[in-house]
Amino acid sequence: MARLLAHAEGQRIRHLGRLGRDRHHGGARTLIERGRRHAALRKAFAEQPLYRQDIHLPEGEDITGFHTYGVEWEPGEIRWYVDGKVYQTQNRWDSQGAGQPDKYAFPAPFDQPFYIILNMAVGGNYDGNRLPEDSALPARMEVDYVRAYEIDGRPYRTPQEPVAEREPVPADAKLPVNGSWIYDETFEHGLKDIAASGTALDPLYWNFLHTPDYGGAGSASIETVDGRKMAKIAISSGGVQNYALQLIQYATLVKGHAYKLSFDAKAAADRTIAVKMGGDEDNGWAVYTDQFSPALGTSLQHYEYRFLMNGDTDSTARLEFNAGLNASAVWIGGVKLEEIDSVADPSAAKEPLADGNHVYNGGFDLGTMDRLGYWTAAPAGSVSVDAAAREARMHGSEGKPVSLEQSGLNLLQSDDYELTFLARASAAGRSLTASIGSGDGSAVFGSQAFELGSGMGAYKLAFTMPAGVTDAHGKLRFLAEAGQGDILLDSVRLVRTSNRNVDYSGVDLFPLKNGGFDAGFDAWEPFQQGAQASFAIDHGAARIDIANAGQEAWNVMLNQGGMNFSKGLTYRLEFDARASEARGILATLENGAYTRRFDSGTLPLSTEWQHFSYDVKISEKESLALKFQLGKLPGTPAGSHQVWIDNVVLEVANAPVKRPPLLIADQTGNTAGALLELTFADDAAWRAAVAGVAVNGRLLEAGLYELLPGVLKLLPGAVTEGGTAAVTVKAAGYGDAAVQQPVKEADGNLLANGSFSAKDAGWIYWKGDGGDSEFSIQQGTAQAVILNNGGIHPQWNVPVSWSAQLIQENLQLKAGRSYELSFRAWADADRPIAVEWDPGKTLTPSVFRITGDDQAVYRTVIKPGADIATPLKFLLGNVIDGDAATPSSPHTVWLDDIAVREIAAAPAFSIQGSSLAGQAVTLAFADDPAWRQAVSALAVNGAPVPADAWTLEAGKLTLAASLFPQAGAYRLTVEAAGHAPAGIVIQAASSAPNVAAGKPASASSAKQAAANAVDGDSGTRWESDSADPQWIAVDLDGLYRLDEAVLHWEGAFAKSYRIQVSSAESPGDGDWTDAYAQPAGNGGVERIALNGVQARHVRVYGLLRGTQYGYSLWELEVFGNPASS
Repeated sequence: MARLLAHAEGQRIRHLGRLGRDRHHGGARTLIERGRRHAALRKAFAEQPLYRQDIHLPEGEDITGFHTYGVEWEPGEIRWYVDGKVYQTQNRWDSQGAGQPDKYAFPAPFDQPFYIILNMAVGGNYDGNRLPEDSALPARMEVDYVRAYEIDGRPYRTPQEPVAEREPVPADAKLPVNGSWIYDETFEHGLKDIAASGTALDPLYWNFLHTPDYGGAGSASIETVDGRKMAKIAISSGGVQNYALQLIQYATLVKGHAYKLSFDAKAAADRTIAVKMGGDEDNGWAVYTDQFSPALGTSLQHYEYRFLMNGDTDSTARLEFNAGLNASAVWIGGVKLEEIDSVADPSAAKEPLADGNHVYNGGFDLGTMDRLGYWTAAPAGSVSVDAAAREARMHGSEGKPVSLEQSGLNLLQSDDYELTFLARASAAGRSLTASIGSGDGSAVFGSQAFELGSGMGAYKLAFTMPAGVTDAHGKLRFLAEAGQGDILLDSVRLVRTSNRNVDYSGVDLFPLKNGGFDAGFDAWEPFQQGAQASFAIDHGAARIDIANAGQEAWNVMLNQGGMNFSKGLTYRLEFDARASEARGILATLENGAYTRRFDSGTLPLSTEWQHFSYDVKISEKESLALKFQLGKLPGTPAGSHQVWIDNVVLEVANAPVKRPPLLIADQTGNTAGALLELTFADDAAWRAAVAGVAVNGRLLEAGLYELLPGVLKLLPGAVTEGGTAAVTVKAAGYGDAAVQQPVKEADGNLLANGSFSAKDAGWIYWKGDGGDSEFSIQQGTAQAVILNNGGIHPQWNVPVSWSAQLIQENLQLKAGRSYELSFRAWADADRPIAVEWDPGKTLTPSVFRITGDDQAVYRTVIKPGADIATPLKFLLGNVIDGDAATPSSPHTVWLDDIAVREIAAAPAFSIQGSSLAGQAVTLAFADDPAWRQAVSALAVNGAPVPADAWTLEAGKLTLAASLFPQAGAYRLTVEAAGHAPAGIVIQAASSAPNVAAGKPASASSAKQAAANAVDGDSGTRWESDSADPQWIAVDLDGLYRLDEAVLHWEGAFAKSYRIQVSSAESPGDGDWTDAYAQPAGNGGVERIALNGVQARHVRVYGLLRGTQYGYSLWELEVFGNPASS
């Protein structure tokens, strides 16, 4: 495929594009797909429109023969050829940049230099993920020549403004009522419930679609809100797509007509919905509008969206309000779809652009080909824009002044603003006056005359809005007085430089925590995948030791997630970084869908510290993660190296208060009612400004705390309950310093309110993803009524165990320590429940099978490998554990007396002497009298050990011979109150002799003799051919009762094999019986219990090799006694 790609011109890449020359694919050798694609960069890089036409070569020809391919590109028109015949012509297209209010002027993006790429790919999703047959390879692509010419013999064509074909309203249209193409604004006809796929939708009025295909579940009703009727969508499961729940009405859209969609909406909690218009299945699900994603709040707001119908006329276009992916209820009403004269309203009030600019089309490259969209010139025709230079030219005249204006600028009272622009004059002595005034012309907020030179210069006008004066229709005016010489203008920007009107309530001014790494990696997530790296704190900075950077930038990262950002605010990101040798670093801000809201690009690091600073304008209210990407970037060293990061700041720019110091929780002796000492990097000014300390929202009396340099002491009586205490320090002129302080109950319980004596305080109950349940506290016990367990996930095809959850967050656990979770649980129907911890699954989840016994206590022990702040989650949805399943019918689960306590470590056991079947076994351990006194029970392979079958002494545990009746593995568990379980696997070997030693051996193949495996020499071995299957057999020369077989594999082991036995004197193929099967062997020494089976012959039958080599055994041992004994 040949492509022409846009060339980057400095920093002014307005629009990228590509001309697709042609595409061949081996699956259809007579087909050439050809056409023109351009990256429209629509609305944050949304879908790319594709204009494509398939070419079928003449009979008897295919792509294996030479063909001449060509493309003719003129201003405003592109033509494609094969073998001299034009197959497609395009002279209408558009492109729109991310964050821009309108499309770039035609013929963008194909009005700039391009470069040529010839590329070839094998496989991939373009060709249906098909790979060529092996017989088709090797293959080659031959290119005879590539030539590029300029036109000769005539001038290039002049591009013409594409005019939308304004078609007439079709005869079968659903005609407007009272000017609106959407009917039933007040829902007098109700909502048709569409709960099953295939149900016909109402063709005139509203439909509520909630089929189970994408996991959405809920109901819709009509409610009166603020005196008007609205549709309420109550959601029990948001599903897995935004269209899992939809409010739909059909309407007619006519090609070339402009429309305004307006509606009122709110939600039970802040969320977004997705609104769009498109075709139904009979129109191939065509998309007629961008996806409009209004952010709903808890109060009713009005929303409008304007669009031009560029698609083919559709009498049954579909208006969709998509409410999936979120369980918060939504109210929608007052929906209108009205025809308008133009999509853009230049005089309308304008929201500032994503980069903060209040001026639309300040670069004079948007809209129609005159490039003056949103501007008004007076007198008419006195201002023009050169298509190449993209500068506004104010034509000088001796007779009249010339003005260029833009209105609809949103100016806020008391805020500071800065107008900047570039300008020059074609003649000396020219000046330009810039002014900002009210929309009605009654007031001027800022004005200045600028003397211009002949070279392009930068000019600035700063002003402050009067107190109490806000104007959503402010007007910017450039005035050139009458005179000779043109004035050229470009890069007009008006930005607000203060935030005096921002409501900071609910805004996290300092979302990033622990940017100085004073608390180690608390709040940070070190990440590696497909790479080798380790993370450490080095002199107060984060150090990343990278042995292998992997293949992608994200293979090594240092992340901080879960930070909440507010729409419209500018945040400042700063950090220091260096490396042990030259390499790059990439900093990004990403949401949960990995969409980047900020991308620093690859930043070069050296051995010296460098400071980086960025201002980031946030366009949506959402949760983002800061990611320092340290994997493979351009210039990354191949060998081991280090990167250091420190002093990371991410905060609201020009915040109204200063950033407080980081409080670090007390992790030692932190028991309820005891002294707690929280530390911080001392800041004398902050300490002097401290006005009070609160715990769980309760302001402490002065006698309950002491604030000293670098330490906050919470005195006995300040924190009296276990769990997690929210400690907040308030200081005048500073943001709140806050930390979650873990506090142990007097009995050691790390959980708050585990007995539910304080109702549900400290606990969170969540339901969703197709499940439905009701939670309450009844007589001091947690009760969950499971109405719908969630079933099987429609996309992932797994049980939705998480559809009902009881959660306590921020449980602080320390590395290397043991913790016991204990709780009572019961249900009115036997079922399993699950317990999960951290989202990264570094702590193993557990499943418990509960019954109707309300006194049953369930326990599990965890041991974190690193310090962790983890939630504890009881999963009460559709949990399946082997043959134990959750009932599909409604049932109730109860939980009580939930505790997580740190417990002492148990001693490690070692076997003293031998461990033989039928003989007593002695275990040694480092003596711990407290542990010995606490021992309460022993179990072998899960079965309780009778009290007379074990003896516990100082440093020694003796187990009776009756516990090891035959050769095999025995798992011993020792329970001791207040301690982690102690355990060991005892491999009880057979006490019988090795009856295979020196006996006749045979094999399916023998690169080295079979006899080597039974000669008792650990330095010789049997080796087979490199093929499957293979076997080795030994003739025991008599009938034996066999205890076990021991296989001593060389490096070439069996991944899958069977142990087979036969009592025949000379066994044939049908005389062998499987005594053991191993589906996933790992080599080494494998001991296989044969449980007294009687046989004369023993065979190891290899089914699948674990390496590329043949099977190889150092020794094959078989232990047993003559059957006659």
